[in-house]
Amino acid sequence: VDLHHIDVADGHFAPSFLFFPDLVARIAKLTAKPIHVHLMVDGAIVEEQTRQFIEAGADMISVHAENGEAGLRAVRLAHDLGAEAGVVLRLETPVSAIVPFLPDVAFVTLLGTSIGVKGQSLSEKAC
Repeated sequence: VDLHHIDVADGHFAPSFLFFPDLVARIAKLTAKPIHVHLMVDGAIVEEQTRQFIEAGADMISVHAENGEAGLRAVRLAHDLGAEAGVVLRLETPVSAIVPFLPDVAFVTLLGTSIGVKGQSLSEKAC
């Protein structure tokens, strides 16, 4: 294992709730491996969630391009707090949506499935 990946969902941007900063804090105490948190959260809370998860021990944060300006601010906040930042793109969002993020992110994630549906096959849109 090179790193731990944790999906976080707020019940709005993604249809269910997944994980909270206390889980990240607990994992951080148990491992020396980097922790990557994928924030599937609404733009209204992405900055605060970025802060909370980095303070809990996340080394890397991914925000969605769909968060727009709030996502860009979250990326900059992640850097200010000493974490790496990346951008994630949903299947239905044009790839051009990541362009404003590219100068400031270390990585890009293109989703291969719809958010919130577990156990599904890779979408044909992703191929």
